[in-house]
Formats: sequence, structure tokens, C-alpha cells
Amino acid sequence: MRKANRLANCKMTGRRKDCPQNPDHKFYETFNCGNRYCRQCGPAIFAELFGKYMGLWPIVEQLAVRPGFRSANVIATLDFTAVNLGRMPLPKEIQEFNRDVRACNEHSKG
Repeated sequence: MRKANRLANCKMTGRRKDCPQNPDHKFYETFNCGNRYCRQCGPAIFAELFGKYMGLWPIVEQLAVRPGFRSANVIATLDFTAVNLGRMPLPKEIQEFNRDVRACNEHSKG
């Protein structure tokens, strides 16, 4: 609920700021919600995280990319999705889905 309130009020409210160097210079600073899915705040949050994690690229290359042979390290993501039934799945259907995911995981370990 608090995130929803912050999102609804993003850039709508703020506070007055006084410049420490010049007492005549007063301005208004808006409050940001800080939610990553906000149209106002999201791009800045993405840019900050992207910059933070791009610094890890040399480490990833060192671990995963070796000229002349395949690396033993595999960096991959596999997303499992289910058919949209237009309703909440039944417990039996959830259990079956989870069994299938576990079976796939066991098969990949090999």
C-alpha cells in the first residue's frame, strides 16, 4: 500500500529548499517515489543498476569465455510458463507444474 501511495504522489508533492551559499536562492524540490516501475523514477533507477553491474562484465568474461575451448561455466536462464487458463489454477495443476519443473531440473543435471 505504501508503494502505491508513493507512486500516486510521485513528483506531485515536494518541499522548499534553501541554498546554503545564497540565502535569497530558494527553490522547490519534488519527492520521487523510487519505484523501479514508475515512469518518472524507473529510468534513473535502471541506469544506476546498469552502471553498477556493467562493472562485473570483465569478471563474467574471465569466468565464462576462454579461447579455444568451451567453458565449464554456463550462464543461462530458463523461464517456465504455464498456459493462461483464464482462472486460478487448481492445486492439482500447480503440483503437476512443479513436478514437471523438478523433472526438467533433474534431467539437466544429468
